[in-house]
Amino acid sequence: MERENKITFIVGRKGSGKSCLAASLVSEADKRIILDPMFEHKGGILVTDFDSLVEYTDRLRLHRYAVVFRSMEPIETDLLVALLTEGDPNMPPLPGVTIFIDEIDKLCDARVISEGLKRLVNYGRHYRVSLIAASRRPRQVHRDITANADRILIGQSQEPRDLEYLAEFVGETAAEEARTFSDFEFLDWPSGDVYKVSPDGTVKVISKQSRQQEVENGKGSGTTRNGNGGAGSGDMEGSGEHQALASGDAGSGGGGVDAGASGV
Repeated sequence: MERENKITFIVGRKGSGKSCLAASLVSEADKRIILDPMFEHKGGILVTDFDSLVEYTDRLRLHRYAVVFRSMEPIETDLLVALLTEGDPNMPPLPGVTIFIDEIDKLCDARVISEGLKRLVNYGRHYRVSLIAASRRPRQVHRDITANADRILIGQSQEPRDLEYLAEFVGETAAEEARTFSDFEFLDWPSGDVYKVSPDGTVKVISKQSRQQEVENGKGSGTTRNGNGGAGSGDMEGSGEHQALASGDAGSGGGGVDAGASGV
């Protein structure tokens, strides 16, 4: 049986394009919550308190929705993460939801992880919850996240300790390749594909061979797809099998705007 959740971990230094790539990935989900501690993301209904979030998602439980959650209270972030794996797995609170946590190292470090986040990464599949997480410094993220990741997308990185850490999961060759990347270029592990993501949401897929030619010749190659807010349509081509980065609309799933919520 296919797993009912996926854990995707995106790493790369500041300005490497993590947010653009994450926007493309999360736009695939019919139900999505973007946890936005840095006030950077759009593409959903803005909700600023936990009670309004629960009310909104409960009302749209059987429909599509997209929420950008920006709470000034750290405890409300913890409440959201804990809610995702609360109660009976046969009656999950938010079935089929994908949550994107930007700068996930704000919620954990290499040694300490909250009980709610630990349950999410270890048992989220029982509750049909998928996680997309991003961080500048993978070494500063708890190993429960990297150990359970189905997919790691590696952007440009120069920090030797981060590359050494990543090598434990993806191998030395893949980790070292991150040194040569330009901004908005990512290695997809374990597939081995290389993506380029432009700020406007365009995604280009490049084979390893053609990427080497690009480095040598200074020319671009690969197949391009463009979309609505990072959401594309059509197939992605290139060498090997490529997972689509984005598909579908970036709609909020309908419904009104509650107190504590507004359009973003």
